[in-house]
Amino acid sequence: MSRSRPVDLDASEPSGRTLAAASVDGVMLVDPGGRVREVNAVFCELTGLSRDALIGSLPPYPWLPSEHTLIERAVLGSLVAEGFSVEGEMALRRADGTHIDTAASISALGGDVGDPVGWAIIVRDVTEQRLLEDTMRESEESYRLLAENSNDIVARASFDGRILYVSPSVERVTGHSPRQITGRRLGEMVHPADLRLLLRALRQLRDGEAGAEMTVRVRNGAGTWAWIDVTGRPMNNMAGRMREIHISARDVTERMRAERATRQMAEELGFVARHAGDVISVHAPDGTFTSVSDASR
Repeated sequence: MSRSRPVDLDASEPSGRTLAAASVDGVMLVDPGGRVREVNAVFCELTGLSRDALIGSLPPYPWLPSEHTLIERAVLGSLVAEGFSVEGEMALRRADGTHIDTAASISALGGDVGDPVGWAIIVRDVTEQRLLEDTMRESEESYRLLAENSNDIVARASFDGRILYVSPSVERVTGHSPRQITGRRLGEMVHPADLRLLLRALRQLRDGEAGAEMTVRVRNGAGTWAWIDVTGRPMNNMAGRMREIHISARDVTERMRAERATRQMAEELGFVARHAGDVISVHAPDGTFTSVSDASR
């Protein structure tokens, strides 16, 4: 828990009750003896206890799990003695016996340092936030497990193209380890002639498209270029804005070579077909004849 100087609030004045009523957080105002003087509707909703059940109550409070009793008394004693505020996380026990996680602050109210007129407990429900964080953490662990056992390259990049994570399979294609690549920008890896394809794909994702595909060249460890098919999909935050990009890529260098050889053969066959009545000779690199067409006979 962190500590800060006291908040200058007076629990005995209407301003304290106004603060409690207006706050979007749960607020409880307590006198120096620990007796609850005021609670707002949010605090009642969080604990499942009525205002009548809370007003006038003394420690140990019914909304604090039993394991917090000693901590509670030590903290309150420290606050009264030193006049500091304490912030941290605290579990609340609801009337039905369930627990919720809260971000909490306990602040000394008014008076001189070391002699407050009371203190305030302010709590905010973070249960859903914690569940979301746990879900995201489990999702990331599953994602990493799948990525590290995939033959394809799997990566995550920020919305501006900085590589956040890349799977070990990247080393087989590029000759560089994940550690050497993480933190670099996608544009650093791509052939200059293919940058326009990368920029177009990033623009499509930023504009809200569900995915973008491209075939580009990336430099490998031998200093040559490997061809990869790339698919990028946006991962959005809760506001619907793109948070990062999930990328999968597959080495298609051999396929591109085969396609190029097929095109070259088709061009050669077309040339032969167009010049069937002409004399066609084929030369080796040293200039010697290797074959000659039937039209020469």
